[in-house]
Amino acid sequence: MVVRLGSLKINNMATTLSSKIVKIRKEHQCYSCYRKFPIGTQMNYWAGLYEGTFNACYSCLTCVQVMNMDTETEFPEGYVNEMLSKGESPEQLLERLK
Repeated sequence: MVVRLGSLKINNMATTLSSKIVKIRKEHQCYSCYRKFPIGTQMNYWAGLYEGTFNACYSCLTCVQVMNMDTETEFPEGYVNEMLSKGESPEQLLERLK
């Protein structure tokens, strides 16, 4: 399954080279909520050019859903983390936004 994060095309500053769901082979931290995920978790891997520099990151599937629901055109590091109310999980945020 490929998740298209079309909104990551940021004013022609970002170009997606790869965006796909992968089963991680080592622990990774989500780019958007900063939670750590263990080996074997499915995450979205994004790789591309941002302002001419190659970048790659992993996002949890909950954060991908949140970003796909939002109308923002830019998703900086920690984007979902900044949206959370005190004590709220990304899953609770997703339910609140639906």
